[in-house]
Amino acid sequence: MLGASEKNRRVQALIAAGVDVQEGDKVRIELSPQQLLRASWLVYGLPLVAAVIATGVAYLLRLDDFYAVVAAVVGMAAGLVVARRQLSSASCLLRFTPTIVARLPVPD
Repeated sequence: MLGASEKNRRVQALIAAGVDVQEGDKVRIELSPQQLLRASWLVYGLPLVAAVIATGVAYLLRLDDFYAVVAAVVGMAAGLVVARRQLSSASCLLRFTPTIVARLPVPD
């Protein structure tokens, strides 16, 4: 659904048992909903939570609004760095590798 364009894309993917594919075949790939939620948490949730925590600390320290904004930006940046480091690990990349589940029929 999200990739319904006619653009060609190359991704590394695992092949499900019983699926016979060759290079150049058009295929359907899937990522489990649980893994998609985990990836979304790392990409969006972690930086957002870090920004909120940093803003809360600025509030507790009774800092001015300017410094609260700076704290939020620094917190978000720190969350992005942690998320990027986590996502670049080999085990994480393997966990978020899609699986080829079917070969699409060739249109006539």
